[in-house]
Amino acid sequence: MSLFDFVESNSCDHTVNWYIAFIDSENLSWWRWFTCKGFGHCFVFTDIGNVTQCVDYLYGNVNIRFEKLPADVYAFELVSMHNAKVLKVKNGLSEVDFCRGLLYCVSLSKSILSLRKCFAITPYQLYLWLKNSTIDTIDINELNETFEKRGDLS
Repeated sequence: MSLFDFVESNSCDHTVNWYIAFIDSENLSWWRWFTCKGFGHCFVFTDIGNVTQCVDYLYGNVNIRFEKLPADVYAFELVSMHNAKVLKVKNGLSEVDFCRGLLYCVSLSKSILSLRKCFAITPYQLYLWLKNSTIDTIDINELNETFEKRGDLS
């Protein structure tokens, strides 16, 4: 068996479900004039087993951190404790090419989610684009409200 045949027979699905969180920012920089309340910043995260890998653009650097929670639990925590808006984007790519232009939270998130035709500059524009697009998304905030009404979250 050749190496090519081995790789073909053992190849796995190369898609990853990503979450994107939109949060309010305490930032006092000049770009606060262009953002909406509740949408000052965004970042993406995904599951790696029972650990969540977060990819964020903070203070001029790409920040990769790990949370000791599964991604769905981390998403509900963001919604309940930080009043975040969280969307689960199904079937994002697992291999990412970063943009060569201006790198900030929205451009990094768009690169990771492989949104090539999305013209969004602010976190709020990206949120609206994802909500209105044909991309398969799940709104974690709506799930949270449903669970609260049913009494599943205490």
